Amino acid sequence: NFTMATPINNHSSASEDSDPEADDSDTGMPMLGESAYWKPKEPKNSKKRSRDDDANEASADDEDEQVSSEDSDDDSDDDGILTVNFEFDAIQEKDYHGMKGLLEKGAWNQVNTSDVADALVKQINVGSTLKIDDGSEVVYGIISTLNVGVLKSPSVNAMCTFLQRACKDTATSTLLSSILQPKQLASEPLGLVVSERYVNMPADVAPALYQLLLNDLKEAKSDQYKHVLMVSKCYVEEAKANKKKKKGKKRRKKNSTSSSSSSSSSSDNTDQPMAYFIKFEDEIFRQHATASFTFPAAKVSATSESSNEGFGTESYMVMLLDMKVLPECVGIMKSMVEAALAAEKQ
Repeated sequence: NFTMATPINNHSSASEDSDPEADDSDTGMPMLGESAYWKPKEPKNSKKRSRDDDANEASADDEDEQVSSEDSDDDSDDDGILTVNFEFDAIQEKDYHGMKGLLEKGAWNQVNTSDVADALVKQINVGSTLKIDDGSEVVYGIISTLNVGVLKSPSVNAMCTFLQRACKDTATSTLLSSILQPKQLASEPLGLVVSERYVNMPADVAPALYQLLLNDLKEAKSDQYKHVLMVSKCYVEEAKANKKKKKGKKRRKKNSTSSSSSSSSSSDNTDQPMAYFIKFEDEIFRQHATASFTFPAAKVSATSESSNEGFGTESYMVMLLDMKVLPECVGIMKSMVEAALAAEKQ
């Protein structure tokens, strides 16, 4: 059981470049100010299958009004601290519309989001939703995995095919193709991670969500993955990467005494595009990924109106991770959040 009560802010200990401003096209809970407190509740085990339309009808304006009304209650004090209780719940049928709305904001919009949301609901033992304990049942975030080899979902298969086609690196594309072969999936299962949440959620919720996912996967014997595949929005500054590459070539010409290993390392670094992540944990995943690549968001849909144009091209990053490194990544997440909170107290 995962519980904690810590002060929250909207910053991580990662660099500012890794967390650009929220997309103006995204809606959700208003920013929580400089500090707040939260304590997730026990996930509920209810699996009532009655698809409510309330989640679909709840608008961003309603969410703003609900949170604003809480500000006037006893949830805030003279120091400007707002107390918000986040609830981590098992995915239920009534979450269908809320999850579908979140999926439509990302790369999942490439496929049938209704089919994907339905597949998430049908997974009884894996997956969690992030909500505010205000009775509104609005879904602010989701996390789960879909078993590519076992799940008979046209949309999941279509998503895997799309990601393969979007990859322009021959070595990475070949690796993905081999992992996604039916015979390979039978012996080494692959989990397609579904992780979506409103961009202005506090950083604290990330380690909590992923810890719940690890707990679910540990208990679900049918989903013992060898690899996990993630897709997340980012901003890529290709021009800056190319400029670094040119400078690197000039340095190698001037300094003929450089060792071969040093030249190789420099080449490896310049080949990687400069990426700015919306969610701070994606930077950790990329550092531990077996393989990764990016593709422009224009391949999925028209680029959204964004205040992040200065960070580069709106893109998506695909990351393939060995399942064994996922607990380590979650541990790093927790340490980063704890360090940021400790620094704030000083």
